[in-house]
Amino acid sequence: MSPSPSGPRCHYVAFPLTISWRSDFWSLPWYLPGLCLGEVSGLPPGLNLASLPLPPRRESLSGLGREFRPGELLQWQQYRDFLDRGEEEEGDIIQSLKGQPPPPRPVGLDPGVVWTLDWHLETFLADQDVDLGRVADQQDDLAALIAPEEWDEDSRQQAAAWQDPLLTPTERFDPELLKLRLEFWWYLAAPHLSRPAALICLEGRTGRSLADWHRQQPPAEGGSDWLEISLPLVQDPAMDGAADFAPRFAAGLATLLEAVSRRTPGIEDAHRELEALAAREVTSRSGESRPAALTLAIWSPIPGPETAPVFLPAGFDLPLILWLPRE
Repeated sequence: MSPSPSGPRCHYVAFPLTISWRSDFWSLPWYLPGLCLGEVSGLPPGLNLASLPLPPRRESLSGLGREFRPGELLQWQQYRDFLDRGEEEEGDIIQSLKGQPPPPRPVGLDPGVVWTLDWHLETFLADQDVDLGRVADQQDDLAALIAPEEWDEDSRQQAAAWQDPLLTPTERFDPELLKLRLEFWWYLAAPHLSRPAALICLEGRTGRSLADWHRQQPPAEGGSDWLEISLPLVQDPAMDGAADFAPRFAAGLATLLEAVSRRTPGIEDAHRELEALAAREVTSRSGESRPAALTLAIWSPIPGPETAPVFLPAGFDLPLILWLPRE
């Protein structure tokens, strides 16, 4: 069983499939028209953004061997084990003794279960990030409250001893967790992709995201350098021009992605032209020059398993585009 390819065909699909609306997303219709989103909480109406067809979420994940709490990473492995094992379960034996036929076994992955697992995991991680953010804010407030006076040099040198190292971000990249999340995304998004296509990463730095990999790994990790496009943000929903500008920007971005994936000459020229087009159009439409406040970081894989990062799913061959508003 595989997801149905019905619904819109997408050149760009957002990752993750469960996100919350942010103010910088007002620029999405300008730079990524036709982007397909999953489930977005707080999504304003009327945006030129498509929705990725997703199966109904399962209310229960019973039947996978035992019950799970939302977000448990063992859910996915338990489900795969359930599909792979061929021996009879205890319930099958009991039904057979009663003269009843055994329950039908699933053929392949159930899209509803995959989407449910993905939603639980992404919701759990998002809630965790919110909680860690609150803890960090409280830690900052406490640090300001007990900070020594400026004139007390001896106390200033001892001020850092109170901090709990468990609350300090380790900036440790987690490839196994990212691989699990990308496995879910790839299974649900792949049937709806229309080539040329790309993954659009809309999450920020969390210690486990593609943005963290981009920041922490050497530039040539995975066999390719990153190409970064600097763009102004368009956060005024009433500003006209997206319908006219977006197709031209999309065409330029497609040309650039093709050049990057094929390593053809002219990448730098296409890169500069795209940045100049965005700056010129946004200035013209807004009546003011706006500084670059957004980076599109582009990575394209080189064919061959020996060059692929360990967290990419098998068969994954899409460019990655990271949406990175500047802090």
